[in-house]
Amino acid sequence: MSIQQFIDDTIAKDNEEKRKDYKQTSFHASSLGNCMRGTYLQRLGIEPDKPLEVGVLRKFKAGELFEEWLIDLLKRNKDIKSIETQNRVESKLYNMSGRIDALITYQNGSQEIVECKSQQSKSFWYNIHNGNKPHRHHEYQLWVYLKAMGIENGKIIYISKDDLSIQEYPVKLEDKELAKEVIDILDLLNKAWKDKNPLLLPLPDEKSFAHKFCNYHKKCVDENYLKSLK
Repeated sequence: MSIQQFIDDTIAKDNEEKRKDYKQTSFHASSLGNCMRGTYLQRLGIEPDKPLEVGVLRKFKAGELFEEWLIDLLKRNKDIKSIETQNRVESKLYNMSGRIDALITYQNGSQEIVECKSQQSKSFWYNIHNGNKPHRHHEYQLWVYLKAMGIENGKIIYISKDDLSIQEYPVKLEDKELAKEVIDILDLLNKAWKDKNPLLLPLPDEKSFAHKFCNYHKKCVDENYLKSLK
């Protein structure tokens, strides 16, 4: 067996074990900003249009490795008192849950939630030279964690996989525009869930990130299929 084949088989097996007997009971914070119909179907436990390819699983694993590297590095910072990783947070009010990459407590007692996102160098530098803003769905995810934990400040950190360049973007709980966008999405998702009617959820714009990366697109546009789920 080649080393590549061994890696692929191991990652696929680990993913299968991780998903075994898993039952999603709430909306995932990391899905906010994605296709809302796809998010609904995911919570319902519907199989996606096609299984995740091993190449995608490798990207996820690479992201985990870069995150672990960054957290290990931050632990050497003398200004930091402690770092808690992968804490599960849940909001029963919004039927939402997720896992925080890092909750940092500084020596002065202040706290900050950090979300780490690794990117290919091309995407990393394109973003910096074309607006230099974090992706909105990443801001949604982090704001939800801030709200659930009652922490005022957070930070999204993007890491370039090719050269370890880093870009940081602050996110604040007090951001009223961001708060409204997130709560509007959660309210609509929960109304559709309560009414058992995914057709209440709008389809994303065809040019959007949410449309391009929806794993349930064939089902999302099939109104007869969605009606049959009631």
